[in-house]
Amino acid sequence: MQKPNSLRNTLLISALCCITKLALDIFFITDTHLSYKAAALSGDGEAYMPTNIKVFLITLSVLAAAPIGIIAAVNYVKTDILHKRGIRTTVTTSIFYMLFMLGSVLTARILRYVIGNLYGSSELALAEKICVRLCTTNFLVHAAAVMVLCCAAVEIFGGKRLQKE
Repeated sequence: MQKPNSLRNTLLISALCCITKLALDIFFITDTHLSYKAAALSGDGEAYMPTNIKVFLITLSVLAAAPIGIIAAVNYVKTDILHKRGIRTTVTTSIFYMLFMLGSVLTARILRYVIGNLYGSSELALAEKICVRLCTTNFLVHAAAVMVLCCAAVEIFGGKRLQKE
């Protein structure tokens, strides 16, 4: 049985949410105007975000959004409904989503500790302001995970029904 277009469109929107999160995060991290504005608002003079911290933040953003986006894209490409694929999708999406939730808390603490020890307070204030912007885009990953899990549930139910027939 073919996947309905509504299911495929939901998976496409899920993958696009992950891509949008990556694009917004990279923009927020690399845009110097926002960085200097945030540094000016912190009152500590002009601070700049060190390049290795920018690379670290971009890497974290990719690790947060890419796995769920890849799962959504793979399921979008598959046009048939299979019970086993729905179960595999549910398990892998749940694992990656739990790692995302745990990783976001741990990396915020690690980032604060590393920047606090290696750099000054102005860089720490700037990193915290950028991390707040990155946290606002996390809702896109949450929405993508919910959409993928809902599509996997439909696939499990539809595949089970097809196996009975």
